Amino acid sequence: MLKRTEESFLTSWYFQIDRKLLFAVLILVAIGIWASLTAGSVAADRININLPIHRHLNWYHFFVHMIPFWIAGICTLFVASMMSRKYIMYIAWLCVIVCLVLLFITLINSFTPGAGIRGSVRWVSVFGFGFMPSELLKPGFVIITAWFLNHLQSKGAANIFTFNRRLWRWDGWPVYLLVFAFILITLFRHPDVGTAVLYFGALCIMLFMAGLPWKLLWAFVGVGLFGATMAFMFLRHVHCRIVTMLGIPPMGNFRCGNIDTWQVDRSVQAIQSGGLFGAGEDAFVKRLLPDSHTDFIFAAIAEDSGAILAAVLIFGMF
Repeated sequence: MLKRTEESFLTSWYFQIDRKLLFAVLILVAIGIWASLTAGSVAADRININLPIHRHLNWYHFFVHMIPFWIAGICTLFVASMMSRKYIMYIAWLCVIVCLVLLFITLINSFTPGAGIRGSVRWVSVFGFGFMPSELLKPGFVIITAWFLNHLQSKGAANIFTFNRRLWRWDGWPVYLLVFAFILITLFRHPDVGTAVLYFGALCIMLFMAGLPWKLLWAFVGVGLFGATMAFMFLRHVHCRIVTMLGIPPMGNFRCGNIDTWQVDRSVQAIQSGGLFGAGEDAFVKRLLPDSHTDFIFAAIAEDSGAILAAVLIFGMF
């Protein structure tokens, strides 16, 4: 048997990365490509029927438009996995700093009457391109939070969750908690409660992995429930979505009106019509969904391939 005496850059990279995670991501990309072909072709046919003939779209219209994003995403994935930790940290810090500035701009815009789109100011325009800072901040937030927790442990404290003067200086908990509070306040001002919940949940998981005691974890859960309750009581769109989902009348002085649940109802019908193994070529409900190729693509997948594959897809992401 001949043995390799020298390792190339690619072989060293391959055996150092998390290959299971890489393959899982590539499988999800492949599923996304298949779903965009099936649901996107149906969406193109529906648009061709409902719009004038000069807006005719080819059946592969949405698939072709997604190709540049797939290429950019996969290239970014591989390039980032080959970078040294130092350059990853540089990019993460740049991402956090730029996004915090953009978030501050959205916070200022939230106090401007008439600003935003349909009551939301989560978008900001830079050189003619629209960006959502809260979305761009996510990878940098996770990396910098991991670095910060490691930084606290390097201070020599036996437990980073106890009161220790070394942990409460300018480079410790106070600055991080103030920045995180700024992020949450800004997200609630947008308003974007869903993204705020994602940030808070990610922080709780990372703190737990860093050794957060169970008692403090339950305290964080209590804070999250308190925030959810306040959002339900004071934010109309949150209140109306929850009462509509539960099928109960609005409480207090809220007037929800007739909230359109047509597309949600059709998506549930699509999942039901797919059964366990899928309707295949007989799938028809997804043709009624205007957003079957975007927000409701999971319903299209469930109708095409059935509840079993849909459940595997959900659990596979975990």
